Amino acid sequence: MTLEGVHRPFLYVIRELFYLRQHTRQYGVSTRTMRSFLVLCILFSTQTVSLPEPENALIASEPVKNFHKPIKRLWNEITGPVATDVEQNGLGDCWFLATLASILESLGGQDVIKGIIKNDTNEEKADVTFFDRDGQNPKRYVVDKPSLADAMNGFFSGKGGLSITGGESQTEARSWVACLERGMKMAGYSEIGSAASPSLAMKAIYGGNKGTWRSLKELDDEKLWTLILATPKVPSVAASSKKPDNGIVESHAYSILGSTTGNNAGNIILRNPWAKINENGFGIPNNPGRFPDLGGGKFSVPLHVFRNSFVDISFVN
Repeated sequence: MTLEGVHRPFLYVIRELFYLRQHTRQYGVSTRTMRSFLVLCILFSTQTVSLPEPENALIASEPVKNFHKPIKRLWNEITGPVATDVEQNGLGDCWFLATLASILESLGGQDVIKGIIKNDTNEEKADVTFFDRDGQNPKRYVVDKPSLADAMNGFFSGKGGLSITGGESQTEARSWVACLERGMKMAGYSEIGSAASPSLAMKAIYGGNKGTWRSLKELDDEKLWTLILATPKVPSVAASSKKPDNGIVESHAYSILGSTTGNNAGNIILRNPWAKINENGFGIPNNPGRFPDLGGGKFSVPLHVFRNSFVDISFVN
């Protein structure tokens, strides 16, 4: 069944699922559960049901046929690539996306991103460049620019959709993050879609031995603060423990963005690549009010919470 052939009530439900697509696997919503829900949606679509038209509905503002058209725009032409473009979809690559956001929050980060992805002569494709797994031999790859359907398809397959920003509208969407996800797979980084160290992403982007990591157990407070306060110049990412039990998502990567005061007297600023602090698959905050919300997935925690929640830190050296 194609999207063009379904009834409006079903498309309304699809639209709602599209907004709830993120992070279902992280919250224990099984693929079987979501497929069962899809079957109910299909049955629902065969009935004559009158539903109110949602404001800014995807089906009202965007022709369904555009779902399968490549998103030609890499990023906003005025701002260029920015950290807020990084919004993880269902694909399990937080280690890669947190690295991208951290790079863009650091000095010269935009130039780094623009250096590894450009528009191809074919406007439906992009050219991306990554180093191999040894940090050597940078190679150019031509990837297909994704469509809005590519973000949705992963939701139903259980494999995770590509990370397309502004996916509510073909004209507003930006595709550079999803293009880099595809490029990493083409470059042989099979970890896209599973767990890996952010240092691997740093090696793919910067080459050489630029990416490294240290266990927090190896770092006293002075050394840890030295790394954290260097983040305006040095991209850094923290990996959480398996059971933080305090609202930090387990086994997840967060960008480190410095201190709230610019020195070791402040809280540590973090960013979740979900572009939200911490929410379950239905958009309900796990721990409302526990951490100061700085917007766009950013929040801050004191040093002792950071130490209790994270196991290691990766950084560009």
